[in-house]
Amino acid sequence: MSTAEQLQIAAPAVPDPDATFMDVTPVMAEQWMQKNQHNRSFSKHVASKYVDDIRSGSFQGLNGESIKRSADGLLLDGQHRLRAIIETQTTVRTLVVSGVQLEAQSTMDKGRKRSVASTLALAGEKNSGPLSALIRLSLVVEGGGRIDPTGPELEHHLAANPSFRDAAEVAKDYGRLIECAQSLGMYGYWRMAQISTADALAFWTAATTRAGLPPGDPILALLYRLSDVRRRKQHLERKVLLSLIFRTWNARRAGQFKTREGLRINSKGGQSYPIPELI
Repeated sequence: MSTAEQLQIAAPAVPDPDATFMDVTPVMAEQWMQKNQHNRSFSKHVASKYVDDIRSGSFQGLNGESIKRSADGLLLDGQHRLRAIIETQTTVRTLVVSGVQLEAQSTMDKGRKRSVASTLALAGEKNSGPLSALIRLSLVVEGGGRIDPTGPELEHHLAANPSFRDAAEVAKDYGRLIECAQSLGMYGYWRMAQISTADALAFWTAATTRAGLPPGDPILALLYRLSDVRRRKQHLERKVLLSLIFRTWNARRAGQFKTREGLRINSKGGQSYPIPELI
């Protein structure tokens, strides 16, 4: 008998983990969290995303991702999902794997998390990268949402606003061409196109080509201001940049003229101008 065969016979048999779909109640979650002594640091931010998904009905408990427990009941993976179940007081059906070896915990969550853009691409969406950036910015600006909304939140927002697809196709290069973030160009076009597609196209064509702009055109003031921001290496929040873009649109629609310095970032009191309603 070879040495390898002798070692195989001598090694104690390790039972396979048991994987079962279960209805995890808030009471069960409380009990399991009491044995959460061997886990990575808890993140309130991550847990809050699960809370939002559960409350909105978009939590995917049957996607194969599991809550993992050791043979003696130690919680090895799933603390944020369990905390969300407790906070929402909602029973969730999900996969639970029991009897996982403690040594296996170091290999959990090592894979690269699938991005929202990848998820949209798998769903057959064109321009998935620009599209996810546009939807994300819309949620943040209009809903006061998180900087990193969950995948289901973005998918629901897209379902409610299918015109995002056209904006991502038409306007994906606008931000780059005026040397600001891609999402700003797409979002600006999307909002303007809700008022007039033709005027939105005319605005962004003029801004990106700089062709035929007469002196005093508000777009010249916008381009000067953006150039000045870059020259001074200023970092402006996207809401401030959107305010500049939207105020330029409004001035142009109202027939107003602007000097190069006429488009200010801050009011005389030093406060940033809010994002105005488009006219």
